Amino acid sequence: FTGTTEITESQWKDSGEQSQTVSSLRVPSLVAVGEDVFAVAEAQCANGDSDAGCFVGIASKHLKQTAEGAMEISAAEASLFRIRIGAEGVPAGLQATEVMRPTTLVRGDEIYVLLGRYSRTQAAGQGAATTVGGLLLVKGSATGADGAKAIQLDKAAALTPEATRLSGSLAQVAVGGGPGVVLKDGTLVFPMQATDKKSGKSVLLSMSLAPSGSKWALSSVATGKGCRNPSIVEWGGDEKKLLMLASCEDGYYKVYESTAAGNIWSQVGEPISRVWGTSQNRQGGDGVQGGLTTAEIEKQKVMLLTTPVYSEEKEGAATRARLHLWATDMQRVHDVGPVSREADDAAASSLLYKNGTSELIALYEKKNGDDDSYGLVAVSLTAKLEQIKSVVKTWKDMDAALQSCTSSGGVDPRKRGMCNGPIPTKGLVGFLSGNSAGRAWVDEYRGVNATVTQGERRVPNGVTFTGAGAGAEWPVGKQGKHQLYGFARNKFTLAATVAIHAVPGADGRPIPLMGARMSDANGTVLFGLSYTKDKTWALTVNGKGREAAGGAWEKDKTYQVALRMRDLGNWRVDVDGETIFEGSSDVPLLKRGTMSHFYVGGDGAKAAADGHRVTVSNVLLYNRPLEEGDVRALAAGKVAIPPPDGGSSPTTQAGGGGADSAEPAASVAKAASTAAPRARSSKSDVTVHWRVPQVLLLLLLELCGVAALCRM
Repeated sequence: FTGTTEITESQWKDSGEQSQTVSSLRVPSLVAVGEDVFAVAEAQCANGDSDAGCFVGIASKHLKQTAEGAMEISAAEASLFRIRIGAEGVPAGLQATEVMRPTTLVRGDEIYVLLGRYSRTQAAGQGAATTVGGLLLVKGSATGADGAKAIQLDKAAALTPEATRLSGSLAQVAVGGGPGVVLKDGTLVFPMQATDKKSGKSVLLSMSLAPSGSKWALSSVATGKGCRNPSIVEWGGDEKKLLMLASCEDGYYKVYESTAAGNIWSQVGEPISRVWGTSQNRQGGDGVQGGLTTAEIEKQKVMLLTTPVYSEEKEGAATRARLHLWATDMQRVHDVGPVSREADDAAASSLLYKNGTSELIALYEKKNGDDDSYGLVAVSLTAKLEQIKSVVKTWKDMDAALQSCTSSGGVDPRKRGMCNGPIPTKGLVGFLSGNSAGRAWVDEYRGVNATVTQGERRVPNGVTFTGAGAGAEWPVGKQGKHQLYGFARNKFTLAATVAIHAVPGADGRPIPLMGARMSDANGTVLFGLSYTKDKTWALTVNGKGREAAGGAWEKDKTYQVALRMRDLGNWRVDVDGETIFEGSSDVPLLKRGTMSHFYVGGDGAKAAADGHRVTVSNVLLYNRPLEEGDVRALAAGKVAIPPPDGGSSPTTQAGGGGADSAEPAASVAKAASTAAPRARSSKSDVTVHWRVPQVLLLLLLELCGVAALCRM
């Protein structure tokens, strides 16, 4: 290859007889060569041993069976390749070589491994060790017959300084360790990182090798200061782009995008960046390499990734991490659930999706007991694909049904009282309507559920809230380490259909209707709409009251309300498509704090008791501020909320198909729970809904019995 120097005196050997000197397998990756899958990892010396005879190398293992269960991989079981570099590869006086963070790509039947080379002095009496860094490119192939297949690495070359020349502000280029991409034209793209000289922090890059091997190219601009452990995947339809996921010192993973060539990278931002935390409390830390891959599911491109979820800290107990699998279409995010073994303390991971056979495999680091050594575990996640297919189908069907307000894929939005006209779905990430499970108001898009307090299922698509402490919380920062609605710190639209059934009491305080609260000690209202005893609307922005320009509200009248925020401090409130407030804040709370949750139907304040009765239905959360036309479309498509009937029986509701077409629902539990359970299916509908045909049947049977008695 151009830009490399072949290492003719290198010796790549299967060092199984020296595997006892290797205590850890780290930096996992998975590669498919034809129909075969191999695990590849960095082999580390025991206890950080730096003796001249201890060489870190590349470990690989053929995964023969991944259909069921998990398979542990130890250094003793893996093929361990080590390298001794002669005078051509190592300057005089450097006696040992470590190879670090192997990043593996497969083009055809050729295997390419890019890795860091760190040579150091080991002779006694020389003082502190001297380290010289660089990059190695190793080429090999899969060899052997069934039952004895292995990766054979047979050619090694050192990249010249010219090939890895950095800008003057950067130093110490290193390999990222996560997966890279082979482009359609055969170009190899590797994730890279370097060090910013001024701050000393790591930054992100990519490096590509042309198909001919004649040109190396580093991305022209570094990005992601304070980020490391990058992984790259290809994304998009006809116009391909690259996406890079990296763990960052801010306390969460960030996502960056580039053109197909990977020349210039920029942060994607919301809604997908900053969703996954790197530590239990998102307060910082480098995090670990996350597994990342893409798949086409239900004819839609989906990104799949694995990150650790840490157990709740208990007194005297160590915090452990369990790997979770996530699916996203770059708009919504679904937690598929834990995929690592419960007893394993999982760390870095890798994912592989085989398109031809629709197999999904994970490989992750597992901490061995109380020491600092690690092994690897491979586990098949193919069974999880059925759940992912179901989720993706839900996303597609719900989008299609709302966009047209007609039946699609088993979703009849008019019958379920979701709409009376087309509903915008661009940026729609959450939808609370007629699905419940206990106190959980279940997201129709299978993302994040809200928690209901003092709520009753009086209408099929919403909840009636009454009395002290009533309301529903939709968590943002309260989600903890992973925050699927992290976009809300910069922009959002929260919309809902509402009807107020009682005038606030004599104390004169406005009653909160919907809004967002901060995570500070006072639970400050960031942005909220309330209604007053004078039948006017009241606004709160950054904890301070604002005047609204709208007219009076009417008891039992149905309104479509939307709260819009953009760029941290620009606010709008719309009622039935008309803007009643527009303003900005010079010092928004979100610049110095985090949002705790959205609230609807009340904010749960115990003092809000007298005159508090309101119905909220069809709550929509968007990751963008809606345009004026979108807001008017929501108002035009709202479903009327019937006035209270004075009893506790469910009430039918107009939903386009007539009153009898909407299914009524019974009460939502009022127990003092604190968390909303994740709904895995729609079985909860059976327990919380009673259906009109069943009631009519019981009445008919009773009448028949009375008639029979009369004839006796």
